Amino acid sequence: MCRRFLTTYQREMQFEETHYCVRVRYLLLPATAWASRNQSGGAVTTLFRRFYPNIPGFKYSTRIVCTVGLAVACMYQVAVNFSATFYASCIVAFVIAVTNSFFTLRNYRNNTRGLWKGNFPLTNIQQKPPKVVLSALKFSGYTIAFLISGFIILQVMVWALFIVLEFLLRYASFGKLMREDWLHIVIIVFLYIALRIIARYCLLQANEDGALELKNLHLFHIINFFFIFLSVPLGIAGCIFRILKAALVGLVIIGRVDQCLFIRGLERFDRGYMAYRGYLTLEVSMTHPVLVTFCQLLCRSNNEKMYKPEDECTTEMGDSAAPSPSRKRRIARNRWLVAYTLIRNPQLAYKIPLRVNNQNKSSVASEKKTSRHVV
Repeated sequence: MCRRFLTTYQREMQFEETHYCVRVRYLLLPATAWASRNQSGGAVTTLFRRFYPNIPGFKYSTRIVCTVGLAVACMYQVAVNFSATFYASCIVAFVIAVTNSFFTLRNYRNNTRGLWKGNFPLTNIQQKPPKVVLSALKFSGYTIAFLISGFIILQVMVWALFIVLEFLLRYASFGKLMREDWLHIVIIVFLYIALRIIARYCLLQANEDGALELKNLHLFHIINFFFIFLSVPLGIAGCIFRILKAALVGLVIIGRVDQCLFIRGLERFDRGYMAYRGYLTLEVSMTHPVLVTFCQLLCRSNNEKMYKPEDECTTEMGDSAAPSPSRKRRIARNRWLVAYTLIRNPQLAYKIPLRVNNQNKSSVASEKKTSRHVV
């Protein structure tokens, strides 16, 4: 039934069945009580929850589901067209791309929960409201385009990797390469193992608490002096592996908008990531369960006041100046609730005086304008 044809009571009952109320109930109930009410069914469900934990009150938005579903459908069409030419690489790239799509949904879920809690994992860069709205508008198109482009790039690179491996297996002589450079490889492996053994058993003091305590600081400086030149081969190998690992990871996640390919501080240059941040920020600000439930309670209280009889809403002229005892209790309770909220959220304390000062300034300015007009 359409919502506008429902009565007020039916709307309230329908709202209590939504995921917003489920989330608020989960926050208000103790963890043990919620676990006893919502026990998992069988072994399959328990095993699934280990890899995909349940978040009470969470529901994927229609936009994110449709966006990812459309992107997967488009990737399937592209894979069908390329499967005749690049069969093996197409299968590998498609599996990785679909896996990235599911990881995008999981990351969206975790980031949404973090924003609900107030952790703000994506707010290292502050965006102005117009840019947030613009990023939210571009999110769906960017997500589809990035996933399809990432799938095509990944497919080409996997095909090139297969060609290189085939060339090495057919024409390269690994035996000759090992005979010429085996000493360098042995030295690098030996130094790596030796440094780990020395750091674990010779320098670090055994401690059950896991505290960082050195046995002999003088011995540490001596070993550091002698290993400073021997660590150069390890550094060269580490630099090469750093480039290879960065290229491999960037190639795999190039189609994901929820992961930034730039280092911290340069996230603004990744347009896909900024679109994801803007969309998530706007969606959480509009669909926060506590906020939506609070607004629903305000609407309910407003409706109750509207439908009260007039004799309950109005008082006599003699009693209008003095507030009723129930009103006094309500005012005192609200003040205590405000104080409790400010104690639990100190970051809100500076906003209330600032708002009061702005209101006072605006009232003073309006009074000056009226006085000028009167004069």
